[in-house]
Amino acid sequence: MEIPAPPAFIKAGTIQGRHDLKSCFAASTGFVTIYDRDTRSRLPDLRGDMRLFILYAAIFALQTQLSSSEEVVRLPPHTATIPAADGGKLVELLYSPPAISLPKEPPQVGFHGAGWWVDVRNLGPGDVSLEGKGGFTAHLRPKETVRIRAAGTGYTAVRP
Repeated sequence: MEIPAPPAFIKAGTIQGRHDLKSCFAASTGFVTIYDRDTRSRLPDLRGDMRLFILYAAIFALQTQLSSSEEVVRLPPHTATIPAADGGKLVELLYSPPAISLPKEPPQVGFHGAGWWVDVRNLGPGDVSLEGKGGFTAHLRPKETVRIRAAGTGYTAVRP
């Protein structure tokens, strides 16, 4: 394999103009050395970094789209009941009382004809207990989320 000559503005015999094993490896693997015309110094090859940046941006955009598919409802402060109409949504609790009631009778059909469920996220500042029919209780600390599902005549809790 032929070793490419250094750019014309680099004098032979200088450190940048030497043909050594390192520059042979760079030439054989397809790496490109880029030089700045003004300062005549070597610039870093950012093509790999740019590909990585585009990949991270695409993943971030996809996560944003996937996480925004659920409607978010914030329960008004000091409200002690989650209405059945909030089924299929994420209900956020902020400055809520320590005990929140679920609908008295568990709804059987909910969002889009599927079984009724609601995601509940406690934004704080204190702990919250979700209470439902049949002695159902789920405790949430600040920043915790739980999915509550209607199960027959009661409720079940699923933590993510």
